[in-house]
Amino acid sequence: MTGLHLAQYRIDAELGRGGMGIVYRATDTKLNRSVAVKILPSAALSSDDDRARFFREAQAAAQLHHPNIATVFGIDEAVPHAEGAEPAPGGERRPFIAMEYIEGETLHDRVRTGPLKLTEAVSIAVQVAEALKAAHAKSIVHRDIKSANVMLTPDGVAKVLDFGLAKTNQSTMLTRMGATLGTVAYMSPEQARGQEVDGRSDLYSLGTVLYEMVAGRLPFAGDYEQAIVYGILNESPEPLTSLRTGVPMELERIVGKLLTKEADYRYQGAADLIADLKSLDVSGSGLSRRAFQAAAGTTQQGGMQAGTAVAAAPKAVLPRWVWPTVAAAALVIGAVGAWLAKPGSPPPAGLVTRSTLALSPARSTTGQVSLSRDGSILATMSNEEEGMQVVIRELAQDGARVLSGIASNSFPSISPDGRWVAYHSRGSLYRKPVDGGSAQVLAQMSGFTTAWLSNDEIISDGEGGLVRVSVGGDVIPIPRDTTMVGTPLVPEPVPGTDIVLATLVQGGGGDAQRIVAIDISNGDMTVIGPSGAYGPRYHRSGYVMFYLNGDVHAAPFDAGTLKLDGNFVVQTMVGSAGPSGLIPSFAISDDLLIYHPGTDFVREGREFAIADATGAHAVIKVDASTLWDPRFSPDGKQLLSHGALEDGEADIWLTDINRGTTRRMTPNPGEQETAFWGSSGRHFYYSSDDDQSEYVLRQTVDNSAPVDTLFATPHHLHLESVSKDGRWIVVMLRADSSDDLWLIDTEDATAARPLLDSAVDESAARISPDGRLIAYQTDVTGRVEVYVARFPDMQAPTLVSSGGGTGAVWSASGRTLFYLGADALMRVELANGVAGPPEVVFELPSDFARGGQHTMYDVFGEGSRFAFVLSPKQDADASVAQLVTGLGTLLRSLDPSRAGDQ
Repeated sequence: MTGLHLAQYRIDAELGRGGMGIVYRATDTKLNRSVAVKILPSAALSSDDDRARFFREAQAAAQLHHPNIATVFGIDEAVPHAEGAEPAPGGERRPFIAMEYIEGETLHDRVRTGPLKLTEAVSIAVQVAEALKAAHAKSIVHRDIKSANVMLTPDGVAKVLDFGLAKTNQSTMLTRMGATLGTVAYMSPEQARGQEVDGRSDLYSLGTVLYEMVAGRLPFAGDYEQAIVYGILNESPEPLTSLRTGVPMELERIVGKLLTKEADYRYQGAADLIADLKSLDVSGSGLSRRAFQAAAGTTQQGGMQAGTAVAAAPKAVLPRWVWPTVAAAALVIGAVGAWLAKPGSPPPAGLVTRSTLALSPARSTTGQVSLSRDGSILATMSNEEEGMQVVIRELAQDGARVLSGIASNSFPSISPDGRWVAYHSRGSLYRKPVDGGSAQVLAQMSGFTTAWLSNDEIISDGEGGLVRVSVGGDVIPIPRDTTMVGTPLVPEPVPGTDIVLATLVQGGGGDAQRIVAIDISNGDMTVIGPSGAYGPRYHRSGYVMFYLNGDVHAAPFDAGTLKLDGNFVVQTMVGSAGPSGLIPSFAISDDLLIYHPGTDFVREGREFAIADATGAHAVIKVDASTLWDPRFSPDGKQLLSHGALEDGEADIWLTDINRGTTRRMTPNPGEQETAFWGSSGRHFYYSSDDDQSEYVLRQTVDNSAPVDTLFATPHHLHLESVSKDGRWIVVMLRADSSDDLWLIDTEDATAARPLLDSAVDESAARISPDGRLIAYQTDVTGRVEVYVARFPDMQAPTLVSSGGGTGAVWSASGRTLFYLGADALMRVELANGVAGPPEVVFELPSDFARGGQHTMYDVFGEGSRFAFVLSPKQDADASVAQLVTGLGTLLRSLDPSRAGDQ
């Protein structure tokens, strides 16, 4: 074939051969670029069904755009012909796939030189898993993952090949000569049996590749295919820790879980695997089997017995969460591995174990978690198409369920008996049976979080302070301690006492919150926690756990003297979520700690992406640690946004798109949020707050004039939109029981009035450029959708989104309305207020940062350019959490004051 032409491709050299074709390096003569062309044998597509299936599957693979996947440029059939000649009439048409040509070597060739460094092996495995995560999200299963199908570029990027021969979940499995496709040694057990496969089969094959990279050999080998298949179906591979020194036992556990025979006991998705691999320590301090046995003073197979004393070991060898003191709790490896393989089986009591848990089938969760007192039931919040929903998972069972009929906006909590979940929604406090059933309204009140004083009484926070609410509906305000300035949030009762712990929010800086102990019988309040600490959780062993500087800390607590005795770190890098970021993403029960790793906005970092009409984008680094709501300047050269540094205070930022530079515009006390440009580009509008009020302000870009105060209110507000002429301002105001849209006339700010005042929440409103229409989102149907109505009379509301929609943004002319769908940016054309059908503009970036009522993107002109906020460092999806069992044992082992007790 070398030298011949196939359609627009000139075949230059052969690169490799496989069971399903020959790969050539070729030149795309139309675009003058090198490509890889895979030509399939004619026998592979011997029937019309095979041909149709090939094109269907290759077309599906062509939709994959990911940095770790070799891009498919085209699929076709053509008759080979010499340069300058026409294809012979009636000649044999050869099916082929044109793909991205990648400089480098295959992983197979790399491994043939010997085992890889552990850091390199884990890095490659993470990249391949990221590729599988993207493919599986589109129901594409590769089914031939092997080291020969992974290319390594000179700069260390792994690219998965041959997705053009993948299969969709809806297609029929391709077969070759009656045998299941895929190199035998990498087959999953279900592939080897000739059964239908799903994404878990790819994860098994990735486990084989990871084993190969670490050990330098395959887990199952033999001279005949039958011997290999027998090993895959019936045998266990030799442990990695017995083949190579320095292999952490956590890595052995991960590989063992990938290579589990039954798919139900493997990783159920690539996201879980990625989270485990990224949290793995392979820097030399990871605990290997040999290191573990040496430290334990035992060679007992499968670990040591609980309670066995552990000799002191050098700090460089042992992770600090395993051996924080000279004498620490025993970690039983064999029992833990068996438990992790089957989540329904609890580990032996008292053991400190760690594992990963998929929280929800939803697209994403808020990061907030709540546990029942016995640790059997978990509640969290998920971002469903219907709005924020409470998700329940019983930890002894697989799977999770969304409690229907809920559009909650607050942190859920579970009653002590595990029967009820309490939450705030639409200005009311509810309780709902955990197993489903009708919700009960307990009180008409707004609030952020709840906690159960008993099975019959709830304590809740809110703008007015703490209140006690009985299940019968009685509401009793907790007396306010007038000597303390601030608002107590996130209550946490201390069982058997009248003491409730809370976070006292005082405003004015990142350290302006403290943990307080409140005597709910008289309202007396005592500061007990260090500056900047928040989100207290009480553990029955007498410790208070709380969030501080991105980590979970703990300290012994005396309920009589109301004092904490020092503090120590229990878990590093735990995220925060919820109102003002004051709800840490961790929860505890008597024996369990569950947390989200690395979801803290302040720590994750954000970036701007400037995209063209196809979605291709370039990234702009920004100094702020958080970014929200980008706004193009009228000339498209700058972006306004609001964001924060590590002090947690949000300010308005101005980014020069061409230079990639950013400067802070409002270094003032309080929070500055949600900026909008004036039509001339010489000034901008934003909201701000202090201890008394919240404001809408106007400021010149060059600070040449004093800041104008346009509106003030004691209630919580969110700036939604400013009309082009600057007269009308729309805000979301929480004045009564729900979030409603209010209209402010800047010529008479005292005449502010409700624009939409209903029992449901409305937000993300945008006035059209001509001032005749307004777009907004509401959950009036039970699912958040985008509507357009006349402005300002709000008549003739029209649904414009389909299947859920948020974050509407007008084009410059007002003829097009953009909004966010589930996975794509959508567009709707409007003529005389009549909306056309929604159309996909392009798929949203995989690391796009959704923000609820925050838009998180903007449109320039008619859609020639777009600005997105990305969260590139948020490695794990918020639907994946980490579990630590044996919490009481862990706390006692970490407490420096109890080192001699071990």
